[in-house]
Amino acid sequence: MKQSIDIEDLIKNPAKFAEISLDAKYMCTLMLSTWIQENAKKTQSAMGLIDAMTKQSREFLVLICKSMQEKKLLALLKDLVTHDPKYKDLLTEIVVSVKQSIKLNT
Repeated sequence: MKQSIDIEDLIKNPAKFAEISLDAKYMCTLMLSTWIQENAKKTQSAMGLIDAMTKQSREFLVLICKSMQEKKLLALLKDLVTHDPKYKDLLTEIVVSVKQSIKLNT
């Protein structure tokens, strides 16, 4: 089933993220990454949606980060930690997990 995604609506109503299909969630993640890069001054308004996405799976946060240009990613990471210090620990956990995975696979 095809589902329409309105990123502006999801930013205003983050609870709707839980209601969309898995495919739509991945599309939303990529759309949000683009939106953040194009609207760097408004990143704070997307924090509720990022919280909702991360609550469902930290994979969505990883995908947002991997989809961004480095300079804009650094700005987002600073904004995330300012928004909620828990993101510092979460991002550290992600990095440690990836490093361990790399060690296991080599």
